[in-house]
Amino acid sequence: MNTVPKISRPGRPQVIRILQVCLLLLVLSATGVLTGFAQVGWKGSRVGPAKKDLNAVYFADSKRGWIGGDDGFVSNTDDGGQSWVQQSLSTKKPVSDIYFPGNDTGK
Repeated sequence: MNTVPKISRPGRPQVIRILQVCLLLLVLSATGVLTGFAQVGWKGSRVGPAKKDLNAVYFADSKRGWIGGDDGFVSNTDDGGQSWVQQSLSTKKPVSDIYFPGNDTGK
């Protein structure tokens, strides 16, 4: 004979506690308290062609960085990402890695 394990339901105090925690998390998220810590100093930006992926990011220091993506897309910044300048490559292959072993020599 097979026996079915009995599943106990949470009691009213447990359900109320779960709802309180969910409500607290919702309020903290809505006010930016939870998300603010992870993104201090960051701001959103759109760089690159629409509907194409960015595959590589490399920063030599806090100001100079490069990104690469689909269709040979490469762009660089000298101001920590405030502005980006697209560079041209002679390929349409995706750029999936960027590395600078020296100050101005990229691979």
